[in-house]
Amino acid sequence: MEIARVVGSVWATAKQAALERGRMLMLQPLNAAGAPHGAVIAATDTVGAGPGQIVLYVTASEAAIPWKRLYATDLVATDASVIAILDRLPLPGDVR
Repeated sequence: MEIARVVGSVWATAKQAALERGRMLMLQPLNAAGAPHGAVIAATDTVGAGPGQIVLYVTASEAAIPWKRLYATDLVATDASVIAILDRLPLPGDVR
């Protein structure tokens, strides 16, 4: 699992049939300190995340698993899926 901030949406007029129920988002990966780290990526959204939110996402074959569980469909063609919206991102030195 990785951490990222939602920085936008992707609009597609044609999608694989299994993905028609979902949305695609643009994510800016973050490092442990919450700073941008690496290139922006596209990911499918399984939790209803919105712009500016901090999320957890998975990649590779694990990215298809949430779609199978949510929609009882065969594995879909996705390489990254948002699986959680974080309420708070504890940073080093945070004592709350």
